Amino acid sequence: MEIQYKRELKRNYLIIEPDWETQAGYEAKMLMENRIEGLLDFHMKYVDDRQIYYYDITSMQPLSRITEGRWISREEVCRLLIQIDAVLNRAREYLLDGDHLLLDADYIYMDPQWEQISFCFVPGLHESFSEALSRLLQYILKKTDHRDKEGVVLVYGLYQESLKENYGLENLLLLIHKDQPGDRENRWEKAEAEDEVLEEQDRNPWPDTVQEVFEEPRRPASPLQMILKIIACCMGALLLVLGAIWMFQGWRGIKTWGIVAAAGCALAAAAALGLELLFKRRDRGKGEEPERMAAEPADLGGQAQEKGFWKEKQKNLWVQELREEKRKEDELPIIPFKTVPLSAGRGQEDVCRLEPENRQQKTIEIRYFPFIIGKQEELVDFCLEDDTVSRLHLRLDREEGECWVTDLNSTNGTAVNGRLLEANESAPLRPGDELVIAALRYHFRSEKL
Repeated sequence: MEIQYKRELKRNYLIIEPDWETQAGYEAKMLMENRIEGLLDFHMKYVDDRQIYYYDITSMQPLSRITEGRWISREEVCRLLIQIDAVLNRAREYLLDGDHLLLDADYIYMDPQWEQISFCFVPGLHESFSEALSRLLQYILKKTDHRDKEGVVLVYGLYQESLKENYGLENLLLLIHKDQPGDRENRWEKAEAEDEVLEEQDRNPWPDTVQEVFEEPRRPASPLQMILKIIACCMGALLLVLGAIWMFQGWRGIKTWGIVAAAGCALAAAAALGLELLFKRRDRGKGEEPERMAAEPADLGGQAQEKGFWKEKQKNLWVQELREEKRKEDELPIIPFKTVPLSAGRGQEDVCRLEPENRQQKTIEIRYFPFIIGKQEELVDFCLEDDTVSRLHLRLDREEGECWVTDLNSTNGTAVNGRLLEANESAPLRPGDELVIAALRYHFRSEKL
């Protein structure tokens, strides 16, 4: 079938000329005589005994255009499938078959907020609904934000379900309804509790049985400190001995046994100092033992391994790797709906602008391409606050050094040098050309940097 676009009386139409010989019968009559919610308005004309289908797409955008510069969220995927199910149910009331729906991202029309989704019903089209829906899910999977892990898992599950034999739309809806808001809240609470446990393990990842093994080795005491410590201990012992002698024999006993007690404490201090120096020399070179044990897990002994210490340590390392990966993903740039200035900083040769005839209007500076002009501020690169301008009115592109303007199904149209463009039609734009955006007149200028 041949597809084209046309503008008639400020209305934009998607025109389909079927290439099959079978003439549309009751399906076309049903569409013309009934307004079915969720389907594009349908009209049919005859040209040389050939049927031509007209679909009103005024002020709507195809799914493929809306997702050019942004991701599809999980909620939008669910809304799209629920809308498809609702349209099929309403179509069955008029004896219309779902195999005639054109489930292609280029021909599913909606407003930029996804509040109203309309589908193209083509009388006489015979295409498997299941296969068409599977292709649509494959397209959505590529457009799903990879940082929304729940969304990716859901869309991938929907796509895998669509690959099964004899699947139905009801199977996909079951996957959607399994994930209720209450369940999501419970899962988030559980995830937060697990995250707190993991954070506590990160703060203290070592089991109590081997905590001391991995503590930082204490700084060894200096010789002076060691001597003072031994002297203090000996002096304390001497005072205790003298006190005991005084209690039993008085000053007379101290005079008799004091010298002996002092000599004994001095000998004990000398012996303690000698033993300390002996063991110090024997243990010389073993100061790196904690580090060696930390580097060689097999030398820790069976007690730590029996309690799963190394398994727990490996788990914590895995958790740290996941968190590092998540941190890197969170630092990725978010792709908004607005077009991104890809050409900025690439040494663009000239700067383009649209100069208004009405000096009260602002000059539109065009420093990157593609560049969208409309009146919906959060969706366009330049906002024209005028009632005659559509939300997404036109797009400016650059190809091989030449600028092009494309009308985006605007209500009041776009004209270049007095010629009104058809819906979705592109035309070259050269310096000095007049560009009319609805009721606003501009002149296209281009100058070297």
